[in-house]
Amino acid sequence: MKKIVFIFFISLHCFSGTFMSSTGSYFKNSEVNVRVTSNSSCSNAGTSVQELIDYITPAIDNYWNEVTTSRLKLINGKRLNTSDALFSTGQICVNQSTTVSCNGVANPIPKVTDIVITCNDNVANYSIGGGSPASVIAITLPNNIVGSNIVGSIILINDTPSSPFSSLSEEDKIAVLAHEIGHAVGIGHSTNNANLMFWTPTPERFALGPDDAQALTYLYPKKFDGCGIGGTIKDASSDPDNPNYLLGFLIGLLLSIFLIFSLIRAQKLFFKFKKPIF
Repeated sequence: MKKIVFIFFISLHCFSGTFMSSTGSYFKNSEVNVRVTSNSSCSNAGTSVQELIDYITPAIDNYWNEVTTSRLKLINGKRLNTSDALFSTGQICVNQSTTVSCNGVANPIPKVTDIVITCNDNVANYSIGGGSPASVIAITLPNNIVGSNIVGSIILINDTPSSPFSSLSEEDKIAVLAHEIGHAVGIGHSTNNANLMFWTPTPERFALGPDDAQALTYLYPKKFDGCGIGGTIKDASSDPDNPNYLLGFLIGLLLSIFLIFSLIRAQKLFFKFKKPIF
C-alpha cells in the first residue's frame, strides 16, 4: 500500500490589525482615487492644494501600493473640482450609512466617492471625544457607506488657527497622509508602534509594519490564503535582513518537520498493530 504523507506549510503571520468599523467595511472597487478638493485654502495648515496633491503619490506608492498580497491599488486622482464651501467649513457626520439628516448635524460635509482630502477649519471636527484642536493633526472617516462597502471617505487636514499640521516636516506630512489614507480604506489603529497605523506619530512610522500589511491584505486580498498559510505579505518581518525573519523561518520549518514525522510514525504504528482480516 502506498504511503501518503501530508505536508503542512505553517506561517507565523496571522491578521492582528483593527478596522474602522465592526463589520470590516472596505472599498468594493480594486482601484480607488485619492483627490484633493480644489477650493481648499489650507493657510492655517501651512500647505496648499498643489502640495497635498504632490504628497499623495509618495503616500500611496511608498506605503499601501507596496503590499503585494493586496488587490487594492490607490491612484493619485489629483484635484476634485468643487465650489462647495462645506468641504472647508462643514462638520463631519459620524453616522455615515443613513440617508437621514446626519444625526442632526446642520452643515454636514458632503458625501464623497473614492478618497477626498480637504483642509477644514471647523473646530468641532477636532474636538470629538473631548480632544483639543491643537493636538489633532487630521481626522478621517468613511462618509459614504452602502452595507459593508465604503463608497467614499473624507480626510480632514486640520486648518484651524492652532493646527499642528503646519509645523510638520515634509516627510512627516507624507507619513500622516499615508496614515489617514489607511483609515480611509477601512483600517483602524494598531497598538504596536512599529506600524504606520499606530495611534500617534513615531520614528518608526515611515514604513509599513506587519499589522498594516496584514490588515490591508485581510480587507483586500488577492486570494484567500487561510490566514497566512501558503501566502506572503511584504512587511518588515519578512525581510531576510530582519533577525526575526530567520527565527520565524526556523520555527516554521521545525514545526513542519515535526508534523511530517509524527504522521509517518502514526501511520507505521497503525499498520503494525492492525490485525489482519481473513
